[in-house]
Amino acid sequence: MKIPPQTKASSSLAASALALFLLAFFACEEPCNCPNPAAMANCKPLMLENKDKQAICSPFDANSVIFHYSETSNSVWVDSMRQYLAGNGFVLEDSCDCDARMELWTYNGASPTVDLIGVIEGSKSTTTTIGEGLFLNFEVNFHPVQDTGRKPDNPKRDSAYKPPIAGTVKSGSQVIVAVIDAGVHPYDAFLTNYLWPTAPTASCAGSPTLFGVDVTNPGAPPLDNNGHGTHVCGLLCGYANFPEPGKNPDINVVNIRFTEGNSGKGSLFKAVCGMYYAINEAKARIINVSWGYRDTIGPTLMEPLLKKANDMKVLVVAGLGNDTMNLDGKVKFWPACYAERFDNVISVGALNEAGDKMAGFSNWSSDQQCMNVVTLGEQLLTTHPPYLPVDGNIVSNIRANGTSMATPLVARKAAIIYSGNPLVQPGEVKALIMGPPPQTLVAPDGSNVLVRVLQ
Repeated sequence: MKIPPQTKASSSLAASALALFLLAFFACEEPCNCPNPAAMANCKPLMLENKDKQAICSPFDANSVIFHYSETSNSVWVDSMRQYLAGNGFVLEDSCDCDARMELWTYNGASPTVDLIGVIEGSKSTTTTIGEGLFLNFEVNFHPVQDTGRKPDNPKRDSAYKPPIAGTVKSGSQVIVAVIDAGVHPYDAFLTNYLWPTAPTASCAGSPTLFGVDVTNPGAPPLDNNGHGTHVCGLLCGYANFPEPGKNPDINVVNIRFTEGNSGKGSLFKAVCGMYYAINEAKARIINVSWGYRDTIGPTLMEPLLKKANDMKVLVVAGLGNDTMNLDGKVKFWPACYAERFDNVISVGALNEAGDKMAGFSNWSSDQQCMNVVTLGEQLLTTHPPYLPVDGNIVSNIRANGTSMATPLVARKAAIIYSGNPLVQPGEVKALIMGPPPQTLVAPDGSNVLVRVLQ
């Protein structure tokens, strides 16, 4: 793509100064991974509105921004934004053509560092449409819960959740579910019965394979080298035999890998591109999002995406995160918190192993529009790639924790509903899942919270 001629655009000095002040003021906490104040240029400061006024930050790529526009965007404005970026030392590195009109611009200027927040603020005077303009390329990760691994057998739990036999006859109409995650172990004896058997011949995310795509490496299979994606797939496909034990809906899983390496981390740019692929090419009815990022209330890159999903009648089931954070204030966990505004988004919190209170790691909210439903999220038995040893042992299943694991249980419930009634609308599925009367449980901070528990 040809870059427009470089013209130096003015930026907002006041916004830049404020951003630098905030970056110098706030302390950074896990999972930000900012080792010292000097490294805080890649963590956006956020102030929680809780009783302790806790300061946290949200990590992002320190050298890139996302430029997002649409087919209806004014071409003069699009060119001016490209010129603004080029004039500030950025070069076009990547683009996603899965309908999103997203471009990834990387800083390549003379200065060793760049104030990305200042650059974004300086461009806002020309941005008029929500979801268009420049955005931070947030680090998206699974916020893993500690103490995840293969545990001693739990007779009480295992007797309640015996996985169905591989190859069990499926029932109902086929439901395509996209898992945007770390990939999958495609040759697992249990999962093989549920993985996507066919793929489109052309792909905006690269040449697809038989069981999905890898948006970080187009043409390569989405092989799971972290384990998280396989854990999610196992629960989605019924390895825990919950919810509704004994039912085996005709789930067809397309795996879309967006993470880099084996760390379980990826970029918002790749994650959103993968979600557009799920909507436009995979034709998914449900998208499972067992990840997210923290940011304040306001227009985000994902807003047009979720509107597109809503228009296409796609249900997005998203975990609320594992930060033990109250989401009642201005800091939210995206995209799960879009459940407050979109009928096609279901947000999921996690219960402890006994199911009698919220898990200590789970984010939560007293607003049931923010936290739609909660379900089991501790010590869930699920599939695991045997080529990824656990404590030196080769295992094919594992006990996993997190809202990441609660989320596919809710996605499975939605698939059961769709398989029985393929004409049902996403908003109706959400209403059915939120149908049980709320009950009072103990929140992670010890207070009481009114929740709806998945049935």
